Amino acid sequence: MADLNSFERFEYLVRTLSRTKRKDYENYVVNAIYNRVGDTDLKPVSQQYVKRADEGHAFIDLYFPQLNIGVECDEDFHGNQEEADATREATLFEVLSAINKDDYKPLHVEPQSNRSFSQIEADINKTVKTIKKQLELKKKNLATFMSFWDEPDPVAYYANREAITVSDGIGFPTIVAATNALFNTGYAGVQRGGFIPKSFRPLFNEDYMVWFPKLAVGGRSVSAGWNNTLSSDGMTIIERDEQGKRPLKEGPEKRAKRVVFAQVKDPITRKSSYRFVGVFELQKGSTIRERTYKRIREEFSLTLFRK
Repeated sequence: MADLNSFERFEYLVRTLSRTKRKDYENYVVNAIYNRVGDTDLKPVSQQYVKRADEGHAFIDLYFPQLNIGVECDEDFHGNQEEADATREATLFEVLSAINKDDYKPLHVEPQSNRSFSQIEADINKTVKTIKKQLELKKKNLATFMSFWDEPDPVAYYANREAITVSDGIGFPTIVAATNALFNTGYAGVQRGGFIPKSFRPLFNEDYMVWFPKLAVGGRSVSAGWNNTLSSDGMTIIERDEQGKRPLKEGPEKRAKRVVFAQVKDPITRKSSYRFVGVFELQKGSTIRERTYKRIREEFSLTLFRK
């Protein structure tokens, strides 16, 4: 594990606790809750992206991933905010860090204009009490509790794991770091974003390749003439050749299923990394200018690459 230095801790907290975009009530509640809990091992995440059962999405005001608890500030205009959430395009990082609506415990604070200060404070203190209790229970099992300040080392994290999954949320700093750690390639460097690693050929022939595209969600992402977009549910990649100079010819790259890692930038730490987004397959009807890939698996086995 890599321990964050003091300045990185400070910078993270400053940035994540000030993402309310001039929503004064929410800003007060978010900061009050975090500071009253008063435990620096607890990681706060503001504006956490949540996928709903109706295929829509929302953003939780404050989320604690170690406890899977979210805090929702139900202000006077909460209904309007939900509508705004539904139309706001999430970033690639947010989509890859998404949680499901039914998978976390929501806590509610109501800083509304028709309520007194003491009522709002009572909401906040009740919420703080619940969070402290859950944190205490979680810390009793230190084997499963990781301090906010301990960043998992990706090489160590996958050393004995049987598979890499979309839900891991672990990033690699470079393409070569990912292929060497996961697929036992031993490369000194990698020049291409899509290729068949040498360790794949004896196992899969030309049925699988790795792909490290630059992707966006609902926006424009162009790299060397390519415009690559990931759907907001993470299930589809649209690859557009804007210059028309590199048609996908018959061959292994057209036939191969793609083990895909997207380059993402954390909006808080501002660090870039490559994260696994699934195994994708080229769909029928794709053209030389526009190709559609569908996710067929959320995990990829690593056991075959162990020596």
